Amino acid sequence: MYNKIIEKIKTIFYPCLSLGASSIFFISIGSIYGLSKTSDLIFLTLTVVTTIGTILQISWYGFLPKLASTKSKNNLTYIISNSIFYCAILNSIPILISYLFKDTTYLIGGFIYSLFFQMHQLMRNIFIYLGKVKYFYFFDFLGYSLNMITLVLLNYFLSSPSNSLIFLSLSLGWLLANIIELYLLRIYLKFFISLKPLFIFVAPTVISRLASCGFILKDLLMAFALNTFTPIGGLTIYTYLNKLAISIFQVFSIYKVNIWISKFKTINKNDLTIDDIKKISFSSSIDYIIFLFITLIFFYILASAFKINYSLLWAAYCILTSGLLYLIQSIEQPFARYVYINKLFSSVAKADFFNFTIYILVYFIGYLDSNIYLILFGLIISQIASLYIYTSSSKHYLIKIKSKSTFTKEYKNE
Repeated sequence: MYNKIIEKIKTIFYPCLSLGASSIFFISIGSIYGLSKTSDLIFLTLTVVTTIGTILQISWYGFLPKLASTKSKNNLTYIISNSIFYCAILNSIPILISYLFKDTTYLIGGFIYSLFFQMHQLMRNIFIYLGKVKYFYFFDFLGYSLNMITLVLLNYFLSSPSNSLIFLSLSLGWLLANIIELYLLRIYLKFFISLKPLFIFVAPTVISRLASCGFILKDLLMAFALNTFTPIGGLTIYTYLNKLAISIFQVFSIYKVNIWISKFKTINKNDLTIDDIKKISFSSSIDYIIFLFITLIFFYILASAFKINYSLLWAAYCILTSGLLYLIQSIEQPFARYVYINKLFSSVAKADFFNFTIYILVYFIGYLDSNIYLILFGLIISQIASLYIYTSSSKHYLIKIKSKSTFTKEYKNE
């Protein structure tokens, strides 16, 4: 009994570290700069650079499914080395473009921040597939903690730093995290360049990633609408609460899914049933609901302590929208990951396409009507469509696998 309690504390400890650090970091932006144009600009820049960075995940998106089934050290070295190389190269392109065009030089710091953050995103996912789940959360904690310290020091020594300088300073935290992550992965690193992975891992996923670009652009459109239709600070409040919901989703809901995925090296994923996936879906969703409630109480206490003034009605609507959005994603995630692991990229593209298309229709209706509430509602109904496609694809694939297995057994018996 005692050992079980200790084990449970350990499983919660690392996710809590990550969630706490990221939450306090985003709240510290509002605490330092207030609900102002500066804080809105910081969050708008964050949205722009992370949107482009997420699109550029095409550089490593196709590598990860192979890690789930690869046991050979040589193959792991080949996959990990090339994925890191291509991630670094593609995420350096926006920095070069920003430098060449004077109108976008203010984004250079943001794109440098995005480069190191996307490198971290890749390597923390590699740790998941290597079965080292705690590293996934520890380096999140390290990066956000260093960002928070950097932000406080920068504000102490400079009264009004430029937007680019703020992000250039924040990138140092992720750079340090990258260095330590690379050190821990050193046995899987070899310095060679190969074009072969472009055709084996990158090209097959281009269609699905292009489809997901539309899905990713939703964040950018939402930031633009919030900046247009809400008073000063409205974007900052939405970003606060949305980041909290994302953090809880990633830290607690995705945690169980990641543990489940990390076991695929020891179990045959074709032996799974739809009930197995439903159990993970239900369990991760319950965790999300519980910790969202606890975190919102924590957020309210912090906001009161930092004396952040905000509209309770607007905050409540932001909580409702973000909470429902990531609850649906918590239900969806095990099905989506199962589809991804089995390389059903056409289903991924279909889900992202309908998600974005439905949202765009609702977005423009809301935009023409200057109705931010309708635009927020569009996030919910488009995500429900995505959930339906992933669950249907998982069920159909499982039926197909079971039918093949039954046919093979009957053929052998004959």
